[in-house]
Amino acid sequence: MSSSTRQLERMLALVPYLQVNEGVPVAELAQRFGVPQKLIQREIMTLALTGTRPTHGEMIDLDYAGLDEGLAFIRNADFMARPLRLTVLEGASLVAALGVLRQIAKTDQTDTIDQVTAKIHSALSPQHDPSITVHLNTPAEDIRHSVNEAIELGRQLKVRYVSDHSDSESVRIIDPYKVTVERAQVYLSAWCHLAEGQRIFRLDRISEADVLTTPITRDPMEPSPELFDFGEHGFQAILDVDPIARWIVEPCQPERMSESPGGVIRVRVHAMDEQWMVRLIMSGGGAIRVVEPDALAQRLRAAAALALDAYDRTQ
Repeated sequence: MSSSTRQLERMLALVPYLQVNEGVPVAELAQRFGVPQKLIQREIMTLALTGTRPTHGEMIDLDYAGLDEGLAFIRNADFMARPLRLTVLEGASLVAALGVLRQIAKTDQTDTIDQVTAKIHSALSPQHDPSITVHLNTPAEDIRHSVNEAIELGRQLKVRYVSDHSDSESVRIIDPYKVTVERAQVYLSAWCHLAEGQRIFRLDRISEADVLTTPITRDPMEPSPELFDFGEHGFQAILDVDPIARWIVEPCQPERMSESPGGVIRVRVHAMDEQWMVRLIMSGGGAIRVVEPDALAQRLRAAAALALDAYDRTQ
């Protein structure tokens, strides 16, 4: 059982326990649930963010003053026992989320996901079309199975990976941690022994994945790095983008700075490195132009000249 599953079960048990045992000492709770006191205190505080909707009477209320004194009190948790009523939008959102989950879940979990999805479909208002299709760039079935197996068993993976930044292929030994979904892509967080650091891999760029017999040797870093949070190691540029090329930069979630009457937008775009940025701009075919930095514009001109020279030699 994963740590997140254990935590969910523990927090679900905390609610009825605290309703019956008001003012129980946090230390006693930690001992009863077999976890550190700091962990159980964080989970009690998380309960204050739990509910069916962010409105009064639909969220658990926590006595923070009591918690400061080492005692746990919760209020307004009676709604947990009531049947959950979903709006059409909430139901559709759940169906979409389940569609994402199904595409990355283990084989023995898909039946449960399908059953829950069918129940939500049947509960939605009949005048609304319940058909919701979720498309992800999911990896091959054997890759997904190997990744899930390695995470569950705590074993290392040997992967063949194609980099999006340089089109290069490498073989790596990694310690896999977790699979996440962001911007319709599936990612694997892992410790890479080739790079000697924590890395995030796009699963559809893993062409081979073999589960090794060796256990992982690195625990996940805390806190783990966020996707698309490049920090001080990232690269940024300011670009002018014609309307016809907006679709190229929109998946990067650019920071829009201004827009001209002709529809040209000026944006700030973040990336992992300059090479990837050059390829992004060149894919616009002149509809994306560099405002700054100058070094990027010079590198772009050099790359374009090499591409034209290579094209001329093929004629």
